[in-house]
Amino acid sequence: MFVLDDFFMGGLLLLGAILMAKPTLTRWAIFVAGWGACAGMLYGSFFGKVFDPASSNSGNFDLGVLTALIGIAFVVSLVGLATSIMWKPTE
Repeated sequence: MFVLDDFFMGGLLLLGAILMAKPTLTRWAIFVAGWGACAGMLYGSFFGKVFDPASSNSGNFDLGVLTALIGIAFVVSLVGLATSIMWKPTE
């Protein structure tokens, strides 16, 4: 299974969230990178299921339900990416 990319994405998001307790430009960049990695990985997963459902392995879930859940996660990741990019640090 391809779980290493999930650990990478989750690790970046967790690390960025923890580091943002005391925000700096470098810590903000890690947080944005986490959201970007999340959005990038969900992009391929979502549109792969939308445009080529025959080659998708949905496991124990109905393919439509799984696609909807991944679509929701993709939208959340895009919102997180956009809001983290627009974040203005306070000094």
